Amino acid sequence: MKKFLFCFCVILFFTSLSYSAELDPGYIKAFGQGAILVSGKGFPDVTKYNPEQFDYKDGKFYITASEEATINFRVILPKGKTIGNYVKQLKKERGTNLKYRTEDWICLQIFPSFDSSGENLVNEKKPWPKKLTDIPKWCSPIQAWWGNIDSSNENSTFFGLKWDGDLGRDLGSTLHRAEAGNKFYVMMTVCYEYKTPGGEIENKWDSILQKWIPVKSTGLLGYVHSDPILACTIEIKKGKIEGENKFKDNGDGTITDIQSGLTWIKSIPTEKMRFEDAQKYVESLNIGGYNDWRIPTVTELQSLNKGIPKKFEYEPVKFLTNSGFVNISDGNEFWSIDIALENEQCRNYVSFYSNNEWSSSYVWTNTELALYSILPVRSAK
Repeated sequence: MKKFLFCFCVILFFTSLSYSAELDPGYIKAFGQGAILVSGKGFPDVTKYNPEQFDYKDGKFYITASEEATINFRVILPKGKTIGNYVKQLKKERGTNLKYRTEDWICLQIFPSFDSSGENLVNEKKPWPKKLTDIPKWCSPIQAWWGNIDSSNENSTFFGLKWDGDLGRDLGSTLHRAEAGNKFYVMMTVCYEYKTPGGEIENKWDSILQKWIPVKSTGLLGYVHSDPILACTIEIKKGKIEGENKFKDNGDGTITDIQSGLTWIKSIPTEKMRFEDAQKYVESLNIGGYNDWRIPTVTELQSLNKGIPKKFEYEPVKFLTNSGFVNISDGNEFWSIDIALENEQCRNYVSFYSNNEWSSSYVWTNTELALYSILPVRSAK
């Protein structure tokens, strides 16, 4: 499977914040000054600290795995520092492209520890940051949304970022497929944007040589970042996922769908057969101590991918495999007992298809002499 790395640099909309309000001292008492706070229970009100919004232990914020999970940020700068202080420091230390500067920005960069297939990306060669100046090496931001700094907010010492809007839109699918143990590294920086005319010389940072290199500009926007100002770690803890326990492996060669009450054989025959042979096959079965197996209806076959976890919405076959079914794959075509309405000499069969954008259980019709797979079922007694 092709793997995609998911890292996001997300916008902080200062226009949605109130800078005249005073920060509740409860935040400083609980977390000190200089911290990125993470809430999985709504946006933290700047004037009223609510400890119930934060699940914090051993230097990490915890978010419960859920298809409805959210992340909201409250950022408190170190004592005596303002956003403007960091911008001035950046321009003093890294003013190499200031001639064509356009605007100043602030951002949070969010680095998931896993890719789209769930595989862990952090290892000995690409470790989790141990100190503030460490930059994650397992991936880099693939898209960026920035929050502008101007005279209205440059003296601010705190700000926040709500899930509603770009953050939820861009991070939602990644967060909602996160499992217990997965982590996110969050890093705050400031930067200035510049646009050197095409053909003129600008400077680009070479991370390998660790120095600025003069290059001919392409005329595109560029960004010069500060070192990380603040950082935090978010870890996902186990939660209840809707549909997660849809199937129960009975340990006797059968699997029961808790939602429908139907029991299916666990290991699907690899041999395709004609409808008559499929009937004889199910009638001869004795699995799990039962001999009342039968060919399922179209509705029963389609119930297999109903009510499954949202993160498997477009990968129902993967969920069936994870639930214990053997020899099931995309493209499988299964006989149903249903007679085709348009031709009583034919039977309906169901095919399972899915990809990253859609999934479906298509119903087709063919003669009983065609060759399809069989997935025996029995009803709850």
